[in-house]
Amino acid sequence: MSPNSEPVSHLLKEKCDWIISQTEQFASGKFWWLKVFLLCVCFSILFSGGIDSGLGDRGGYPESYFQKIDHPLLDVTKIYGINSHDANINFRLTVPVLLHLAGIHNHWSLPILTILAICSILVTSCILAYHITGDRVCACFIALNVSATYVGSFGFIWYYDAIAICQLALACLPRMPWWGRGILVFTASFTDERAWVASSLLLVGSFFLSGNQQNIFTRIRNPNFLAVAGGMLSYGLVRLALVKYAGLSQVTGGNGPGNWVVNCSYLHAAIWFSLEGGWLFYLLAVGALFLRRQFWEGTTLVFASLCFLGFALMIGDVLRSTIYIFPLLFICLNVVRQNETLPVFRIYCLLAFLISALGGNYNVYLGKITWFQPLLIHWLQTGLRTAYVWVYHLLPHTMPPS
Repeated sequence: MSPNSEPVSHLLKEKCDWIISQTEQFASGKFWWLKVFLLCVCFSILFSGGIDSGLGDRGGYPESYFQKIDHPLLDVTKIYGINSHDANINFRLTVPVLLHLAGIHNHWSLPILTILAICSILVTSCILAYHITGDRVCACFIALNVSATYVGSFGFIWYYDAIAICQLALACLPRMPWWGRGILVFTASFTDERAWVASSLLLVGSFFLSGNQQNIFTRIRNPNFLAVAGGMLSYGLVRLALVKYAGLSQVTGGNGPGNWVVNCSYLHAAIWFSLEGGWLFYLLAVGALFLRRQFWEGTTLVFASLCFLGFALMIGDVLRSTIYIFPLLFICLNVVRQNETLPVFRIYCLLAFLISALGGNYNVYLGKITWFQPLLIHWLQTGLRTAYVWVYHLLPHTMPPS
């Protein structure tokens, strides 16, 4: 080794220290969270998925969405058939009811609402990470990590997913009152029923991972646990009432074990792209729980996540389903933070962000994987295509351009 050479580990440490010091400066000041939010939006658009340009090509949201806004209790299965995709929105009532009461019927209302929900997810992720870690640097890296995943991408502003996940994220806020948490679980479930299943992860977080309380009855009496359980139970009861008294039809067509068999071919992609770098904290959390001999908590966390993923794989929109595992990220953050020093935890947060940023964003849907092209790549592709056509018309040719 030459006298001027340095070990790779030393160089990496220097680079990490420089990035962390720059992040400390950036995340300073009174409105640091606003700067982090704007950085996340810019990163998401430029590098992590661009802006959904296909919404206009698809003709916007299906007409059934606006029919539900006009008449929230309309049974769309009688118009489109019980096995149609439009039938799936029969019980997705939170957004239609709110827009109906507000008298908003504009066709751009749903895309705008989705964009606002994604922005809220980014801000909430930053605030949640700060409450868990007490560190602005970690909060910045975690928010950037979310902006580099499907959940924080503006590359697909269609459907109610972002709105439902936003409500689940808000329900995770530590200072959220118990009644607000219950309402958010209830309304998120009526935004998309997958949020109802994902709420079970909030139960795991409030029951098994709530400090050092060992008494099972004390944990059950925890207001947060009761609020989530009450929200889930209320959803089930109100949904049954809507079937019986409002005449809404239950829809199960298109989902089931048959889809699970088909989606097995995309098992790795559907699971990986749901959290990307966030899976690092999941592995660390599970390892920490078992090392601390908290076998019950560790086993329950693994069992709950596997059950949710098993449910998600039974749906055709497989990645749109697995991303509802999003609250698991903050449960695992809380576990890992209790077992690591701040300098090491900062490295974990930075590493998670870099993994997600390098992984890119993709949609996994009915046997097809589609890349959410970053805006910079889209501009480059457009420029190259224009240059190719221009050169083609200048040169002699016998074949048309492809």
